Amino acid sequence: ISHRCTQEICDLSNKLFPNMPPIKSKTEYNEEHLGVYWVEEQDIEDYVKQFNPTELGYNKNTKYHNPNNSMNFGQSKGLTLDRVLIHTTKDIMKWLANEENHLSLQTRAKLYVALTRAKYSVGIVKDKTIKQNKISNTNIKVYAQTNQLTLFK
Repeated sequence: ISHRCTQEICDLSNKLFPNMPPIKSKTEYNEEHLGVYWVEEQDIEDYVKQFNPTELGYNKNTKYHNPNNSMNFGQSKGLTLDRVLIHTTKDIMKWLANEENHLSLQTRAKLYVALTRAKYSVGIVKDKTIKQNKISNTNIKVYAQTNQLTLFK
């Protein structure tokens, strides 16, 4: 049971460890912009201005839009944050696009920590090399500057 994350965040994090019992959310928030979103690189500045997420990166080499509100996945362990913006690695990006792709146990654990820090929403910076029509993961909505969201099914 999660008393932190929305069900949408739990649904994605549950996919990291499919052999474990799924986590169910017991939260009900009256916030706009709940769930998990792809954020295109050109939309990061707008996303950060609008939602002020804490930026999370896999390691210290991550380049952040707002270094004053950022940390690596490990540093975020145990924290509760309103919103996060995750900067991924190529392996994480491939797995997010298609869960059939390999992702090491250590990387799965780190991504789980990053995903489950947020109460309201998780933004994931989408690698421009991954084409939207090649993404099979339908749990992630698309953030657009116009605030119109699209679900790909």
